[in-house]
Amino acid sequence: TTRRAVLQHSAGAAATAAAAFALPRSSALAAGGQLSARQLLSDVPVFAITNSKGAPYLTGSDSAGRRTGSFYLSPKEALEQLENVRAFDARASLSILPLGGIWDELPHSSAEAARMLSAAPQPKAGTSTDLRLFQLEPISDERAAVRQVLGKAGAPADGTVPLYWEPSLLIQPDGASEAQRPYFFRLADLQATLAQAEGAPATPDYRA
Repeated sequence: TTRRAVLQHSAGAAATAAAAFALPRSSALAAGGQLSARQLLSDVPVFAITNSKGAPYLTGSDSAGRRTGSFYLSPKEALEQLENVRAFDARASLSILPLGGIWDELPHSSAEAARMLSAAPQPKAGTSTDLRLFQLEPISDERAAVRQVLGKAGAPADGTVPLYWEPSLLIQPDGASEAQRPYFFRLADLQATLAQAEGAPATPDYRA
């Protein structure tokens, strides 16, 4: 399985990356729903550290020593990893691709990630286009935020990527036939959007 074709080299665009998507209230993410996860996530950028041929680097390893790679939601974290890789490959670059383009082939839980990694052969090189070796990296700065939102419900499992929303917040994108509820990968982005919304509640009901 490869996704080399969807990788687009563009380190400069990282700073303007969006980290949210909107879902019509009548739609569903489940199979057979009105919109698929691939469609919903097509405008969400993720970042990978790649070599000059566009192959993503394997920059981590599991407890058994099997090499793994990451796609990042945070451009800051991706750029930090890029600097580490450039210590041995000065031509390494940051590539941006739509999350929807790889979503179906990435593991969606830590257990699934372990199964897929076990089934994938380890490459001899330090890069691979086999997405069974990769996972989506949660934004590290959001660990405290999601605990704040969940409260007594506790923190999500390791490797889980949280989404935030507020039930009263709806938007009407240009061309949309109905109001949509935005979901955010960063709590601060949700708070900033809600602060600009008309009729926002005095005490927001943040959820994750």
